Amino acid sequence: MDKHLITSRPFLAAFLFLIPAAALRFLALDQQSLWNDELFSIIVAKLPLSQIPGQLAQSYFHPPVYFALLHFMVEWFGTSEHSLRFLSALSGSLTVGALFLITRKLFDDRTAVWAALFCLIAPFHIAYSQEARPYALAGLLCVLNLFAVWQAWIRKRSMYYILYTLVTAAAIYTHHWVIFLVAAQAVYVIVDGAIRRESLKFVLLSYLALGLLYLPIVGTVLHQTEKVAASPWWWAEPASVSHLLRTDLAFSGAYFKLASGVFESPLVVKILLATISFSLLALAVLVGIRRGPRPLQLVLVSLFGTVTIAFGFSFFRPEAYLWYRYPVIVFPLFCMVLSVGLNLIRRIPLRLLLAGIYVFLAAMSTFRYYHWEKANAKSVAAFVETVASERTDLVIRPSYFQELFNYYYHGKAQQVDEGPFDSTIAPAIRTVDRFVLITLDIPNEVREYIDAHFEKVVERKFPGEAHMGIVVGVYRKKISSTVP
Repeated sequence: MDKHLITSRPFLAAFLFLIPAAALRFLALDQQSLWNDELFSIIVAKLPLSQIPGQLAQSYFHPPVYFALLHFMVEWFGTSEHSLRFLSALSGSLTVGALFLITRKLFDDRTAVWAALFCLIAPFHIAYSQEARPYALAGLLCVLNLFAVWQAWIRKRSMYYILYTLVTAAAIYTHHWVIFLVAAQAVYVIVDGAIRRESLKFVLLSYLALGLLYLPIVGTVLHQTEKVAASPWWWAEPASVSHLLRTDLAFSGAYFKLASGVFESPLVVKILLATISFSLLALAVLVGIRRGPRPLQLVLVSLFGTVTIAFGFSFFRPEAYLWYRYPVIVFPLFCMVLSVGLNLIRRIPLRLLLAGIYVFLAAMSTFRYYHWEKANAKSVAAFVETVASERTDLVIRPSYFQELFNYYYHGKAQQVDEGPFDSTIAPAIRTVDRFVLITLDIPNEVREYIDAHFEKVVERKFPGEAHMGIVVGVYRKKISSTVP
């Protein structure tokens, strides 16, 4: 097979991947409910542009590029789910097209086709391309970063060091996890340069420029690092080798967490996808270790080096490696390595069999994704609007659920924050015949008291496998009873 079968029209081929990628990422863009992290994105994006860095610095620090771009989307198109998620869906779609073109440059047409196809149908990548968060944009910038490193260091095109510096700076200002990618690539370039006795002048100048560009936010990052250390993230699991296996399962589209949901395939699908992906990755690594082509070595270091450094860092700071979230930034590189491993199989029937199984199972997982719910705020609000009749004049809900709930709830019932019964809830209940109570699906003293003293008309639970399961109950006063 010739190295370039699509030599004459590579951009047309990339466009043919871009169109279905966009179709899958823009499909049902408003179907999934917003959740807390996306609500945070709305709050920040609605601020004046000059206030965004300061607001980000007050929370666990996020770099400002994505939120600045989202600011303009909100300003021009409002806060609908489509406008909030448009930037991520566009970034995810462009990633597929860019991945084809860049993989073709580094390897060949066949590898590029498989890499783009694997990324196109991946439910893990689609999920984060439908999320009003920075990850899809950071992933696109990482693909461009890889291209710039290949052109500048391996092909010795010095002008590409400018592209590398600009793209990498944009990526770092999109998500801090990119620093691990920069570190991994720095190790590769320095070691490769020492072995080949090549000058590192332009490399060092690029890193100096990156350091200067990053300098303005270093103080804030260090301050926030200390702040987070004092208040550990309860959702950041202690470091475990099992997280690496889970990362492979997430990349394969068989198992990952998102918001309050857990996307999980049947056990046989998990085993098949994990086995095929691990085998193809191992094959690519073996060839890369045995003095494989330099582009392959660069991609391997960029993928596995980033994951390894972040994973090692998580033993000191568990929040550095959320296996179901941050690694999606380097997921396109996973697709590239996977396709390299596939094309190393010389027996065409075996190659096509493995590819067919993998693509079929990934496509089935993607189909399931569109029938899966990552968060429950939208369903909760819809249920409350259904059960809240004219006789239901009161909704009691947790204070932190107010903004997310009211994004979807358009009823006219009075709302009260969940709190001490005697001082907060009882005065409001005395004025109505029926009311709705929204609580987390955990032991709750207020719900237990109301269950004992009021008649429950209906109750519905909205599961949250990862966290934030919610219980909604409709109550009315018992006959011949008074509110305490």
